Amino acid sequence: MRGPAGSSKLVIEIQMKKDGRCVLTCVRPDGTRTWQHVHAIFPTHDLTHLAVEATLGIRDAFFGLVERGWSLSDFAAPGAAARLPREAVWVEVLVGVLQTERADRTLLDVTEFNATLSASAASVHLEDPRRLTSGELERIRAAMRDLYARWSALPPGETLRLEFAADPGVD
Repeated sequence: MRGPAGSSKLVIEIQMKKDGRCVLTCVRPDGTRTWQHVHAIFPTHDLTHLAVEATLGIRDAFFGLVERGWSLSDFAAPGAAARLPREAVWVEVLVGVLQTERADRTLLDVTEFNATLSASAASVHLEDPRRLTSGELERIRAAMRDLYARWSALPPGETLRLEFAADPGVD
């Protein structure tokens, strides 16, 4: 059995309910799915994950783990953090820095960004995190702007459908 419309990729659906609630659904290539209600702030967090993981070609973080069979509820289960691959922890730290940057409405240059990323990684005992190039950071930010604009334009009651494909760019 294949995913929606014969897709060989993870399909991500984020529905904005008319009452303001949101539902995140992930449909795997084999047609199995996982879903959960999410707080209204989570779609941008999830879209940031998508921008990071797809842009950098990361398969061992949130959406890659879901594609391989993790359910959305697995991430909140007791002991889940200890089971996460190192790359997934790094991506979560990176997403946190990007979300903070967005909330502060301040874009850091790549040197400041990597320093903040290193400090945040150290706070969760992740030593020597991978640093981003200026090209990678700009591609992630461009993907985020596109995804956020698509989400912001979505009328209540509608669903944003995206595919997860890790496709690293070339610097």
